[in-house]
Amino acid sequence: MKNAIRTGFVALSSCGLIACGLGQWSATNLHPASASESAIYGVYGSSQVGYAAVNGIWSASKWSGTQESWVNLNPSGSTQSYALSTDGSNQLGAIWFGEEHHATLWGGSSGVYVNLTPTGAARSEGHRSFNGVQVGAARFNYVRKAGMWTGTAASWVELHPVNAVESFAYDTDGVQQVGAANINSTYGACLWTGTATSYVSLHPPTASQSYALGVDGGQQVGHSVVSRYSHASLWSGTAISWVDLNPAGARSSIAFSVDGGQQVGSCVLHDGRVRAGMWTGTAASWVDLHAYLPAHYSMSEAISVWSDANTTVIGGYAINTQTQRKEAIVWRSATMDFTFSLDKTTIAGQNSVRATVTMPSVRPTNTVFRIGDNSSLVSTPSIAIIPTDRVTTSFRVTVNPVTHPLTTTISATLGPITRLQSLTLIPLNPTALAFAPSQTTGGAPVTCRVVMNGVAGPGGAVIGIADNSPFAEAPGNVTVPAGSNQASFSILTSAVTTPTLVVVTATAGGGAKTGVFRINP
Repeated sequence: MKNAIRTGFVALSSCGLIACGLGQWSATNLHPASASESAIYGVYGSSQVGYAAVNGIWSASKWSGTQESWVNLNPSGSTQSYALSTDGSNQLGAIWFGEEHHATLWGGSSGVYVNLTPTGAARSEGHRSFNGVQVGAARFNYVRKAGMWTGTAASWVELHPVNAVESFAYDTDGVQQVGAANINSTYGACLWTGTATSYVSLHPPTASQSYALGVDGGQQVGHSVVSRYSHASLWSGTAISWVDLNPAGARSSIAFSVDGGQQVGSCVLHDGRVRAGMWTGTAASWVDLHAYLPAHYSMSEAISVWSDANTTVIGGYAINTQTQRKEAIVWRSATMDFTFSLDKTTIAGQNSVRATVTMPSVRPTNTVFRIGDNSSLVSTPSIAIIPTDRVTTSFRVTVNPVTHPLTTTISATLGPITRLQSLTLIPLNPTALAFAPSQTTGGAPVTCRVVMNGVAGPGGAVIGIADNSPFAEAPGNVTVPAGSNQASFSILTSAVTTPTLVVVTATAGGGAKTGVFRINP
């Protein structure tokens, strides 16, 4: 979701493996001038939270997009603190008083906060706040238990599975909660829907450990240990839905957060390089965010993502080799607006239309669009790619014949933006009749060519043929061959004593077309 989760997963970041960018990105350094290190753990709209080390003390921090907007949330008397998520107005994290830490919900300043540690717990930690609900964990009699709050310590609801040794909740999207539980000596990713009894294991059968760290809209992300290496993971509510996001060529990876179908995290290459990045549902969709940092940054991690209809914001950190410190970084997508058009909005038969996507400017990486349709009568490619040296690309949308008008929708998606175009499918109709010759002597045949408004599908298209004269004999019907839009046939004529006009009517798909030729004596 639009959050950040800090875990014990060390030095797993990006791979810059493939250039399939979703658009132009910009990176902003939010590191406070007085801090020795900093990181962003949560983003929401124009708000960011995390920590900054000031005078050797980790201090929960919030920003509003600039270094100068930094606010130190560490309260007086605290030995250290950090903030992991924000919903724009409140900040959630933990404060240490002495040796114990307590889940804390701030109201925007160091002096305005609520200690969420429930009665009976020695310590607690808050990981994610969304729509007035917070998730995290509290320790009771040396057992760490997952749970959730609604703004006060007394509102604590335990999510701990009955057979678990330990559990913790990392994220919620208002409907689902995710985390991990130690059951039968194995830490496994899990999912709840508000109660301990709603527990669902997400643990992949091939993994030795797994953790779910983020959730949004039915997707869960985290990491699974497979053959001793951590693999960024994506689920959709069940263990068997697990998708391995580890990119080709990466030694290990992790996904921290998901929002709007975009997953963020990091991976490490086999040569040890660590770089932040994002996915859109598959290992092959990896986008290297580290590439948008200056060259003097040696590693990076993307920990939180938030998006709306036009912009994606990602928070994390990077290591500055010039200053030898960890520095808070926010990546923002430039306006990823684009146009999407069809060269026809109405089509008949087994035809195709030309679809075009256009960006406002050239991008530094290939721009990959997801293409879709809402009908089995329409075929589209799964993706369309604008290469780095171009601003536009086109592809064909093919359709099948229909017996009655039907409106379908073709979509092109880039990051959080989807553009739609309506395409109306109509039945095959005759659009023209031509006669050769256009007048003839009675007794001589006339060749007629009928043209359709589209290409006939498999099996061809049958057109009814009729005439209005006793001196002409139309064939009754004719078949347009598959893959063609026209057919020819002969009309026999008989002798007449005066010039006679013959009206021929072609009918198909509820439409009709007439034509006239003349029989002379």
